[in-house]
Amino acid sequence: DDNSIEGARRYVKQVIGSKRWATLALRYDYPSSNITIAVKDGRGRRSACASTWRVSLPVHTRSKPIILHELAHTLTNHQRKLPGHGWLFCRAYLDLVSTFIGADAKKKLKASFRDHKVKTNPKRSNA
Repeated sequence: DDNSIEGARRYVKQVIGSKRWATLALRYDYPSSNITIAVKDGRGRRSACASTWRVSLPVHTRSKPIILHELAHTLTNHQRKLPGHGWLFCRAYLDLVSTFIGADAKKKLKASFRDHKVKTNPKRSNA
């Protein structure tokens, strides 16, 4: 896999340019479905981070699952009343993993969420 910042930028562009991203942007009430997310190299950071319009990715975090994790934050960060890794974020992450990595990866992630009692619905106790 290409762990260059250019490779990460291409992947983010592919994801946010997809029809699925547009659908998810509407679902999660994202501020704009026609946007550009800046992808920074994250130099000097220990971990990846994201805001509504930017993702910072140190070299060791440039894998598809981590990039999708950060993009799930971009979809849900504007929902300030909800925790950063709360049920809405987890649901968005499952949606992204399902579409951009595949059904098997989603199944494993969902099982892990269940095992760790991670919520993906505000009314249920687990995935």
